[in-house]
Amino acid sequence: MQAAGDDRILLWPGILAVSGPVAFVLACAGSFTFTTFLVPYYVVLLWMVSGVFAVIAAIGWVSQRAWRRLFSMLVLPATLLAVAFNAQFFWSAGRLAGDYVHLFVMYPRYLAEIEKEPTNEPRLVLFEWGGGFVVDYGVLYDESDEITAVHPSAAWKKRAERVIADRVFGHTPAIGHFYFVGLH
Repeated sequence: MQAAGDDRILLWPGILAVSGPVAFVLACAGSFTFTTFLVPYYVVLLWMVSGVFAVIAAIGWVSQRAWRRLFSMLVLPATLLAVAFNAQFFWSAGRLAGDYVHLFVMYPRYLAEIEKEPTNEPRLVLFEWGGGFVVDYGVLYDESDEITAVHPSAAWKKRAERVIADRVFGHTPAIGHFYFVGLH
């Protein structure tokens, strides 16, 4: 039997419960930069394995009647269960957060590239990020915002033919004139 002072609240399960999603967002942001699209999957796998070890440790602490350690440990599996039951939402939210992190990190470079473009017409610039299993991703700068128009002008269509050449499908407004896009 252990002494009463040996049973303490553990901090590392709570830290892992928070750092797993943060690491996922950072992995999503970096996966386009380094073209290692499997990194987010590895992060999720490691986080899930840590949850399994937390459950095994919690079972051991039940037999030792280490209630503080037990309850502080259950934070990690509870977080993992919440994510598992809402996996699509958390995956999409994590990917979107990673996209924004990537955009904000690269934002000064993108602005410098955009400034190099001629200003005699609204600028349209595509920045490719790489991709996943089936789809590539990127960000599109559309100064005229005609990508959202139901009937874009002929001049925009001509620029789009030159810049994106029917590679873009789907767009999500990001910030300002930037749009997250899928690429064929």
